[in-house]
Amino acid sequence: MNNILNRVHELIKISDRQEIVKVLQNLEKYILCNYQMRVFDNIVQMKEIEIYYKNEGVGYIDTTMHGRERQKNNFNNLYLHGAGIDICLSDSEDFYLSILIRGGYVVGKDNCKAYKHGPILLYDAVIPKKANVDNQPPILEPLETPYIEDVFYAVRYGVRKMTENHGVQVRQEDKELLLRAYLGDVKDIPCTELPGKLSFVKL
Repeated sequence: MNNILNRVHELIKISDRQEIVKVLQNLEKYILCNYQMRVFDNIVQMKEIEIYYKNEGVGYIDTTMHGRERQKNNFNNLYLHGAGIDICLSDSEDFYLSILIRGGYVVGKDNCKAYKHGPILLYDAVIPKKANVDNQPPILEPLETPYIEDVFYAVRYGVRKMTENHGVQVRQEDKELLLRAYLGDVKDIPCTELPGKLSFVKL
């Protein structure tokens, strides 16, 4: 986990917005290729994530981020919410940083493997009702063998509608950030499993 923390600590030193976005994209790729999620006796081999970051100290404010307490100083722990599962990557009260798990392969106790696409379906597959996340062990764990697939990027799904649906004031520049990452070639993925598929690009 030190490798992730080292990358996070480099991130929080940066104040240039474009450079921050590049580092966030690289952090997504590193996590997708090198880690899996273990939660409530399930393993999730992550395929699609979105990253959210807010650091007032360097002037980087992402207006799409919830900014909840569990998204800061809660490194490698869960933040559960109405839109899915986040893993917090912040180890300080000074900044918010988390990834939303949008899809992946769920491996249960019986070693049965099923692909779950969409953060709510994934949530329902791995989080028990009335789950207590406070006593969970660390969520991310290193893969025995890293993935070597390409990672593709797109705008984060649904943030364009946040103002319309929830009254959240979202800046246009935050809506357009390519901070949704998918591990693997998107061309063979059905659109039903990857909404917004045509907007993905390889950077």
